[in-house]
Amino acid sequence: MRPRDCVLFYRDGNFFAGGVVGRTLEDSDVGSWLWNNPDSRFIFTVEEYRDWGPAITRIWDALGYNGTPRVQGFLRVKPDRLKNLRGDERTLERALFGTTPKSPTQADEDASNSVSDTDGTIGPERTTTVRDRILRDQTLVTELKSQYDHTCQICGHRLQSASDTGYSEVHHIKPLGDPHNGPDIPENMLVLCPNHHADFDNGMLTIDPDTHSVIHAYDDQISGTQVTTNDNHCIISDFLKYHNEVVVE
Repeated sequence: MRPRDCVLFYRDGNFFAGGVVGRTLEDSDVGSWLWNNPDSRFIFTVEEYRDWGPAITRIWDALGYNGTPRVQGFLRVKPDRLKNLRGDERTLERALFGTTPKSPTQADEDASNSVSDTDGTIGPERTTTVRDRILRDQTLVTELKSQYDHTCQICGHRLQSASDTGYSEVHHIKPLGDPHNGPDIPENMLVLCPNHHADFDNGMLTIDPDTHSVIHAYDDQISGTQVTTNDNHCIISDFLKYHNEVVVE
């Protein structure tokens, strides 16, 4: 293990936690002291620990493994397989945990508070605006919309923006950015129509983390239905719990 390596912890068929390696140490005395086994001489610390992990099916497919997703013992992934997971532009940490850096602060500065038009009239006043925005992974958004063919996972309706083009929106269950700092990964995303995207944002719609049944504040036709998910898209229950307990409340 090396500093800044990413680690995933596996149990009962899925990844349940993850983080980034901080410090590493090799000392047989440590193995003897901790586990009464001098052969267990390697130890490492985990920084940026998360008590959730990405869906194993997504990681397994991206790494190009065949068969049933299952981890036995300590498994280190070969670099050539990691390239498939990262893609061309993403870091490994972002691919696994959706770490989303903020863009540089963008400011529009004007030399004066008012501007004269060429005809001598005075234009509207202008103010300096500082904008801080989150850089979302648009590739993930596009891929997820394509998986569902722009069909809302809540109501099943498919809107169109042209005769042969669908329209949908992607909602982050645990919101990105401060104060929530949710991850930009498919396990934290839902493909929705604009109406149910707004209902999520306004706290009118929740999903049971265990059963994935929908609870709607004012639409009885939606309450009690099940969220639609396909085989390649897994929603992490912890993000649903966070939405229900923190965002809605």
